[in-house]
Amino acid sequence: MALTQGPVTGELPPALLPIEEHGMKLLVDIQGGHKTGYYLDQRDSRLATRRYVENQRVLNCFSYTGGFAVSALMGGCRQVVSVDTSQDALDIARQNVELNQLDLSKAEFVRG
Repeated sequence: MALTQGPVTGELPPALLPIEEHGMKLLVDIQGGHKTGYYLDQRDSRLATRRYVENQRVLNCFSYTGGFAVSALMGGCRQVVSVDTSQDALDIARQNVELNQLDLSKAEFVRG
């Protein structure tokens, strides 16, 4: 049997699939992203972040598509710096901040 790639039935989802988690909206790249395009096991950690960041500066290393950055901004942080090696992931992180209508001037995205 030949190896194939794609859906068993139906259509491919959009390149960026919107999801909701604890009141935040996130775009997930399930086609080209790492693994599922989203780290489900960090769901509770992203929510818990909000309790500790009010008026703080937050460094979000290995930020991927910015789930922790969005959560930190929702928790009232003063600034969040997201660092990742993937510019594509950082571009989605920026879109996620905008999607949630958060203050983009409080978010910095660094490729490194």
